[in-house]
Amino acid sequence: MTPNFFRFRQHQKRFWITLCTLALLLSTTPIAVAGYRPPPRPSAPGRGTTTPTGVRGGCGGEAKVPLTALAPVKHVGQTTSSHPTVAWFVPDQKSYSIELTLFEATEKGRGKILYTTKLPSKAGIMTFSLPSDQPGLIVGKQYLWQVAMVCNPNRPSQDKWVETAMEVMPVPPDLKTKLASTTNPLQRSQLYGAAGFWYDALAEALKAPAANALRLDLLKSLSQLEVAEQQTRLATIAALLEQRP
Repeated sequence: MTPNFFRFRQHQKRFWITLCTLALLLSTTPIAVAGYRPPPRPSAPGRGTTTPTGVRGGCGGEAKVPLTALAPVKHVGQTTSSHPTVAWFVPDQKSYSIELTLFEATEKGRGKILYTTKLPSKAGIMTFSLPSDQPGLIVGKQYLWQVAMVCNPNRPSQDKWVETAMEVMPVPPDLKTKLASTTNPLQRSQLYGAAGFWYDALAEALKAPAANALRLDLLKSLSQLEVAEQQTRLATIAALLEQRP
């Protein structure tokens, strides 16, 4: 056996070992699904859609972006949770009172109030989950959630507010199987996003402190699907988040 032939066999052996190792890794590692894909047949938004009030940004009037619901506007965002998490972006560094209200959705818009609470605003992304001691939302029904920032308690007309819809859907069997295989928030967010469940995808991404890249992917992918006004808002928010550690 010549030295050249021996070296060839050694290279060939290392090649096949590397190839087999790579195949094993690909077969056991979940494929990352970046961003958000809307459901195949999403519901069209009714009268309850995200509507920022005022021409300028926040209560101070100097913000680059208004109070913004981090949710679909062009179609109704879906969730599988009976106690979902909603998120919005606050542009103001100064704290103001926030009023969050959950309504039943009707053909005419808002139905009866199901839940309301007050909390102080905080600059950046804020979240709120329906408390576990409250009645759960019903699968197959639509709801509206509204966030109002009280700029001046003596002048309600100066409030900034947004309102958008959500729909509660059952978990598809294939998604349920995939979710059962992981407790990792990043992987679960990717699974929810690929299946069209916006609220669940964002909620999982927000659980992980080091998931800023995934949150940006979600916002950017959603902005590409949105109406022009919401597209601009989400793109601006993503740019602001990129500047932060």
